[in-house]
Order: sequence, then structure tokens, then C-alpha cells
Amino acid sequence: MFNNSDLTISEYSATPEAQRIFLLRIDVIETATAKAADDETLGKLVRRRLKRIERTLAHRAGTLLHALPSGLLAAFETAEAAIHGACDMQHCCAAIPQIPGIRVGIRIGIDVGPADQRKARTASAAARLAACGGMDHIVVSKEVADAMPAALRQKTSPLTRDDPANSVLSFDWKNTVLPPMPTPVPSRTPAARTGSTPRTTHIELRMNGETLHLPGNRRVITIGRDAANDIVIDSPEVSRQHCRIVIQNDSYVLVDQSTNGTYITPEMGALLHIRHKMATLDGAGWIALGHPHDRGGRSIVEFLIRKGTS
Repeated sequence: MFNNSDLTISEYSATPEAQRIFLLRIDVIETATAKAADDETLGKLVRRRLKRIERTLAHRAGTLLHALPSGLLAAFETAEAAIHGACDMQHCCAAIPQIPGIRVGIRIGIDVGPADQRKARTASAAARLAACGGMDHIVVSKEVADAMPAALRQKTSPLTRDDPANSVLSFDWKNTVLPPMPTPVPSRTPAARTGSTPRTTHIELRMNGETLHLPGNRRVITIGRDAANDIVIDSPEVSRQHCRIVIQNDSYVLVDQSTNGTYITPEMGALLHIRHKMATLDGAGWIALGHPHDRGGRSIVEFLIRKGTS
């Protein structure tokens, strides 16, 4: 019922064969210049950047494919849109104040592949490109650069001198004023957009026998002790931002961000304990925060994936 997700592998919905998809791998990374921050502080710094990235993604009409504990995988339909999104993400995260002794930033890799490709090749390539660069870098493949408008392509340069084919390029987002994005000409209905097939299921969440009512269009549901969460659970075993459920079409992925971990008990299946990892929710079961479900207590959320969108 539940599957551990490989953090470097993604599968995504097929779209017309002639179309390409531009994949962004975004990683939130940190460097410590003094005594490292505690896990809770570091987790808060990472989550703040992830929230800004997710908002930027929605603003730029990108598609969230996978949420990762310290990053995400997203898709855009054009190279220009992908670069606009990547630059916005870097600017938004750069504006967040740093704290003494630790610096947190993001690195981004962008690769291109056929939209009907259901394997992980393009996603893995994007992850490798991101890893080639350091903090505050946007790294693109030559194929992505070739697909950019000429004015943007001129802002790329070889990442290393040892790359005569210029196969890995760095995009100079800090010194680039992006031109306005052209108004897209609708060639497909919204339901046919990349990764945006209509939902045929919805998730129901219950606590202490009561159904939790959340907006039906919610793409991320946050759970934790902090009052700003969608679902607030006041328990010492629960972290302030304990976990989040990321909804993409008919996929429901729980991402743990906690100190004590999350225990997922399917209605039929074995207990799964995750900490700083993610798992796909399917069918029905219980989400216990900080302790196993069989111990009872208030920090348990019951879930059910139902057919239908309402």
C-alpha cells in the first residue's frame, strides 16, 4: 500500500509525443561557518524556502511532480518558463535573512526530455545537473540552453573549463534582467496541461472521530504543533512543522520533517516509520505523529482516499 519514494527518481504523466518537458530539480542546501544549528532551527530554515519555492511554482504555472524533504522536482512546458521560474526561486530565497553561523540557499538543475517519457532519465539528469553546481547556482544542459531565446542563451557560460562540448552550463541569474514572458496561446484545454490531468480521487482526514474540513483545491496540507499548520496537534511528541501531505492529481505523498518521525499504518499492510523521508498514501489507514498508532493518543490522523473529487 505504501512505497518509499526514491528521492532522485520521478515518473510523470504522459502528454502529446511531440511536446518536450523541462524538469527542474531544486535542492535546499546549507553550509555551516560556525557551530551548526540544531535540527529544529535548520528544518525551519529549509521549510521557509520550500514554501517560497512552491508559491513561485504556482505563480509561474509550473507543475509540482514530487516534493522532497529538502527540495522538489517540478516541470515547465518551455525553457523560457523554466528559467523564469528558476530565477524567481533564487531571488525569493536570496531575500530571506540568514542567521549567524549558517548559510542556507538553493541549487537548481534543469534538463529537457520528451513528455511521453515515463522513466526517470530526465529527472535523474536534472538532479545530477543541480549537484554539479553549488549554492545559488542554476545549471542547465546544452539542450535547455539551445531551447532558450537568444537573449537568455547569452547569459549562460560553461560551468567548467574541462567541458569542450559545453554540455553543462551555468545561468547568470544575478546579473540578468528577464524580459516579460510572452502571453501563451492556448493550444490545449487546461485539463491537458503537462501533469495536470483531472483528479478522480480526494483525501478525507479525520481526528478523534471528526472529519477535518479543508479546501478542496488544497495542494499541500501541513500538520504539526505550530498554530499556523492546517492541522494542529498539541503534543510534546509532535514537531512544530511535523509533516505535510502534497497533493498532485491523484497522488498523495506524505513528507516527514520531524524530530521523532511519522508512523503510517495502512488498513491492510505493515507499519511504516519514516523520518526526513516521504511515502505515498493509498487506500486507508492512520498517520501517527511521533509514536506508533497502537499506542493511541490524540496525535493520530485517519486518512481515506476516496473515488470522486468532492
